[in-house]
Amino acid sequence: MKRAPLEEVNTHSAADIKFQDASLDIWDVKYRLKSKDGQFIDQDIDGTYQRVARALAEVEDADTRQHWYEEFLWALRHGAIPAGSITSNAGALEHKPATSTINCTVSGTVRDSMNDILNKVHEAGLTLKAGCVAPGTWVMTERGLVTADDAVQQQHEMIMSYDRDSGVF
Repeated sequence: MKRAPLEEVNTHSAADIKFQDASLDIWDVKYRLKSKDGQFIDQDIDGTYQRVARALAEVEDADTRQHWYEEFLWALRHGAIPAGSITSNAGALEHKPATSTINCTVSGTVRDSMNDILNKVHEAGLTLKAGCVAPGTWVMTERGLVTADDAVQQQHEMIMSYDRDSGVF
């Protein structure tokens, strides 16, 4: 077997690559944070990166938060691409209070009937409202162990996921 020669890896960052006009248009329409009256909050793409990195780092311990902000910002500037809902909504709560960073949910099989389709849409709504936990999932709340849909319908305040198989929260 013949070995391929090793070559030096290009270490340019994403910042070294000029964005295409279409990319800038998509960023401006879908991901750039704007106030309710249309004023730009993210002045440029790097502003979006900074907003997202700050939001990601915000969940870290206070003594490591700045470190993680810098790590996340470096990753974004060097080509890491978060899910669209994260890029659009992370760090945007003040300007977009009714949005989520949840990017996808999994549905059960949808049968070819209006009742089943609408039932699955209803379940998806409950899933998002419960913090991305499927309606039939057992959760622990301040009132005990219940299904996620019961917790939402009864307006429980705290919901923790529960794994039925392992019995662990």
